[in-house]
Amino acid sequence: MSDPIATVVCSLRSARIAVTSIELCAYDGRHFRLLSSHPFAPGQPLTVTAPLSSSVDLELKSLGSVKQPDGRYEVRARPMTLSRHAKTALEAYFHVTAV
Repeated sequence: MSDPIATVVCSLRSARIAVTSIELCAYDGRHFRLLSSHPFAPGQPLTVTAPLSSSVDLELKSLGSVKQPDGRYEVRARPMTLSRHAKTALEAYFHVTAV
């Protein structure tokens, strides 16, 4: 995985997993790439709060995890729901043009 241009340290709300850290590394307009201390199985839901220009809540569904050399997991995810406000904030932060 290449170094992310912009990484956002986020908070994760989950009653089932004690994740010590999760970072939003990339958004391409369709999928998210996160770095986490915990793996997420495909289909597992994630609710992430990202402090962008304003706080944005993201309801995501994992597409799977791959362990990285540093011991963290690269998690690919897709949005389950994405508000217009969240999409606009993400596109501005990650310099994404409309898909």
